[in-house]
Amino acid sequence: MKAKMDNIEYDTIKNSQTLYEDKHNTRFKFSVVMAVYNCEEYIENAIESIINQTLGFKDNIQLIIIDDGSTDNSLKHAKEFQQIYPENIKVITKVNEGQAIARNLGLKYALGEYINFLDSDDYISKNAFEEV
Repeated sequence: MKAKMDNIEYDTIKNSQTLYEDKHNTRFKFSVVMAVYNCEEYIENAIESIINQTLGFKDNIQLIIIDDGSTDNSLKHAKEFQQIYPENIKVITKVNEGQAIARNLGLKYALGEYINFLDSDDYISKNAFEEV
């Protein structure tokens, strides 16, 4: 279904299941939404800080990366990680509209019991989710 807002057409989404079809129907403990815009220098460290969690990335963590129209190699780096972890990492590309809109889009894909936002130029300690 299409909706119009400020003369821009958007898809209306009923729930996250219609957006993110996980073929194994896995439920994650945590979903991390990362809005990305021209951060190729930092994005690998940010993603690796999620992957290297002591809680166990493959079984417990979903990473949703929203590329907000980057013009550098940020998207390339994100897709490289997605190829390694296709069950856990979802990469979405869109035109640049700002961090808030990118994060809100990421929320629609989140399947985790808990949701966290991480900036693409930040990183978290390796036991961050285990301590929650």
